[in-house]
Amino acid sequence: MEFRHSMTLTAPLTAPLQHQESGRSARDKGRGSEGQGRVFTGQQRVLLLLIVVAALGLRMWHIGDWPLWVDEAHTWRDVTIPLERFWDSARAWYPTSYLLLRAGMDSGLLGETEGWLRLPFALFGTATVLLLAAYGRHLVGRNAALLAALLLAVHPWHVFWSQNARGYAMVAFFAVLACGELWRGRVLGSTRRVVLAWGAALVAVSCQPSGALLLPVFVLAHAVTSSRRSSRDLRKVALWGLAMLAIALPLLALLPPFRNFLAAKTDAEPSLSHLLQTGAWHFRVPLLLFAAVGAWTGNQGWTKVRARFLSLWAFVPLVLLAGLGAGIVKVTGRYAFLSLPAVCLLAAVGAVRTGEALSRLSMRVRSGKASSSAMAYALAGAVVVVDATAGGYLYFTVQRGERAAWDEAAKIAVAGSFGAPLVVHTTHEPVLQYYLRRDHWRGGESGPRATDVRSIERTDVAFAGGGACYVTSVVARAHATGCAAFFLVVHPELAEKDADGSLLAAIRRECELVDALKSLGSARDESIYVYRAR
Repeated sequence: MEFRHSMTLTAPLTAPLQHQESGRSARDKGRGSEGQGRVFTGQQRVLLLLIVVAALGLRMWHIGDWPLWVDEAHTWRDVTIPLERFWDSARAWYPTSYLLLRAGMDSGLLGETEGWLRLPFALFGTATVLLLAAYGRHLVGRNAALLAALLLAVHPWHVFWSQNARGYAMVAFFAVLACGELWRGRVLGSTRRVVLAWGAALVAVSCQPSGALLLPVFVLAHAVTSSRRSSRDLRKVALWGLAMLAIALPLLALLPPFRNFLAAKTDAEPSLSHLLQTGAWHFRVPLLLFAAVGAWTGNQGWTKVRARFLSLWAFVPLVLLAGLGAGIVKVTGRYAFLSLPAVCLLAAVGAVRTGEALSRLSMRVRSGKASSSAMAYALAGAVVVVDATAGGYLYFTVQRGERAAWDEAAKIAVAGSFGAPLVVHTTHEPVLQYYLRRDHWRGGESGPRATDVRSIERTDVAFAGGGACYVTSVVARAHATGCAAFFLVVHPELAEKDADGSLLAAIRRECELVDALKSLGSARDESIYVYRAR
């Protein structure tokens, strides 16, 4: 079976890895050379081409139809503010994705609509699928690599970030490049490849701070692959890694990006359950289960170093985030996005191993008919592919790209102002700046006459004397100046600034509900409620 052939290391190997694999038989070495050393066959290349084309199609489909959400609106702010202000902000610590967008817009290659802002990330997302197959061949074999590429191509979480004007798709691309080159560098004894791997890892960090989760993976991977390790040695490596983590975590507080992150989460208590829930939601439970099977069977059978390397890449970021989420600050599963390619590789291994088990069982039941083998493999792979495809179907239909309809909410407010100056108080000020005052961050004005967008902040509510007083003053000021006052809010976001519920109660009392734009985009209710002052 080609997968079995491809699970062993190829020659030439570095001395440490040669020592680690010295116990293999000549027959196993031959299998490794045949399954691992050759490029994809002609049929596999055609299949890979179809997978990449499908990946590109999914990432381009409706890319300009989804409204911006708050994080993308922050990207818009950071690529349109004056450059000197950008370099004075915390984003200067991870500027790559912003500078890429700014350069594209300044050169005229990119427009300013939603689709143009997301286009570079869709291309990076598509390239990641191809890259995963190319490096996956060396890690898990050709068949499993193609299955992993297919899993990544149709995975709704990867499609989402590929259709998102944020740096996560770039982080995943450089994570695959970095880990793939690190593995090849260790196997081939190439210092140049190892240096390239570390360079790619640092570029990942420069795209988004979550890329820093790759650095502990690299340190531990060097330790695991440096020589033959016993279980006792690996325990020492794990303890050493935990010690390094205990030292590194407090140092994070000295970095401006992490300080800003903590400042934005002052009211969010540390929550391990939140990380687990969002991680399961984003990665998808079937994929995680098959990845666990792949990691376990890898340690039992196919080259243990490969299993450990992929397991480090897949699960160390989640463990680090669990440490942060349990004791320091509330974090979500999204920051482990760079682990998704590794999870897909392990899940592909798990699917193939499950297929092997089903095949053996089927052969016993059906007197060893070989035709049952293909069906068993197809069944195992179909479980994770169908689950991801079902998630993708929901993403493109009822979930509407997991975006709330802020563009429509802005249009409702403009129409409801009946030509009067418009004042909007909202929980999502950056998004409405984009839709109502697109040149706001440049210092210009391209929206309706005298439009003002204000963020509802806890400090402002407290300064006004509470929720009721805050709403009363907003309405009174609007009446005195002849403005049309609107509240465009998402209830869970409003609740974070309105602990006693008085603000929402006052809005409902002083305003009329014009529209409620329901959203099924995520596990959290993102429905937009449009209130107009009476």
